[in-house]
Amino acid sequence: MITSPDILIIGAGPGGSIAAISLARAGYAVTLVDRAAFPRQKVCGGCLSPAAVQVLSSLNLPLALRDATVIDTCTIRVNSSVAQLPATGYRAISRETFDHTLTQYAVAAGVELLPGCSARVQLDHSMVLESAATGTTEVRPRFILIADGISGTSLSLLPEFAWKVSPSSRMGVSTLLARSPVSLGPSEISMLCHRDGYLGLVRLPGGEIDAAAALSPTAARTAGGPATLCARILASCAPSEEGETLLQTADFRGTPLLTRERNSIESGNIFLIGDAAAYVEPFTGEGMTWSMQSALAASSLIGSALETPNPAIARGTWTTAHHQLLSAQHRRCRLVTRFVRHDSLLAASLTLMNQFPPLSRFASQLLGPRPQQEGRFA
Repeated sequence: MITSPDILIIGAGPGGSIAAISLARAGYAVTLVDRAAFPRQKVCGGCLSPAAVQVLSSLNLPLALRDATVIDTCTIRVNSSVAQLPATGYRAISRETFDHTLTQYAVAAGVELLPGCSARVQLDHSMVLESAATGTTEVRPRFILIADGISGTSLSLLPEFAWKVSPSSRMGVSTLLARSPVSLGPSEISMLCHRDGYLGLVRLPGGEIDAAAALSPTAARTAGGPATLCARILASCAPSEEGETLLQTADFRGTPLLTRERNSIESGNIFLIGDAAAYVEPFTGEGMTWSMQSALAASSLIGSALETPNPAIARGTWTTAHHQLLSAQHRRCRLVTRFVRHDSLLAASLTLMNQFPPLSRFASQLLGPRPQQEGRFA
């Protein structure tokens, strides 16, 4: 049964589920909708940063990491240069498993979960939900959280939320491989870098290899597709005829262009979190971290508003909070991903790191978001 809840959340990925869990535990009526049925696959690198692990720990969600692989090393390759950085605190996990586990936690917290349900915000900020199970329903929640990622269509009727896509943005692709095209330890992330993109490899708990890449769209088209370009990146970093064939025949799934931001991330009772608000081309584990961090921050803001007699959030409050939370992290990620596009500079840096090990420890701080204190409510 669909009712008009306190909060309706669109998108049951990590950000949407974390927000749903936090708000439901605080005693609010929460409905969580997603157009997919769970469990489902997702284009993703499968890595959780230490900051993401911290969010899960803060909400006491132990089963979310039950099947995760502990990572301790990140190997970076460019041309013939190789260096290893410490990556303590990272985890590798299947998005199919991870997202499904989080939705189960949400249901256990009292969230009304509606999988296989599409949602669209109307001009008057009412919601139209459509599913095979319930048909078409209009609801009017007190607050709406949008967490449907960069491919979401829930805001297509509202021009104030239009995307601004970076002209230099890359596309994301990923696939699962039965074996690794390069030597890959069980606790290792391997990043193969090239001027036309980079390919990340990590072994998931089930033994399969999550292969995720950020690629130049032009280079991918010229190469004949993302699979061929990934094979070329492998050939430039760690030549292997068998590995190149493995990548060339892989079934890669893609995303829209990655680096983007909205004209606005709030309007009235609508607030955007995670990838749906803004996204920057990731390197290792940033995407899920930003989604979960912004979910906690927005949940705290909405929870505070709902405790007042006339719930409302001053215009610009979420925009300011989101900027304070993620702008520095976005800048760091932009710098890292731009730097690794320059083969010669990256190769020289890897050589220096091998000669002066303390540099590796410094560089590891640039890999992904680090743990920090987050505002939240219990």
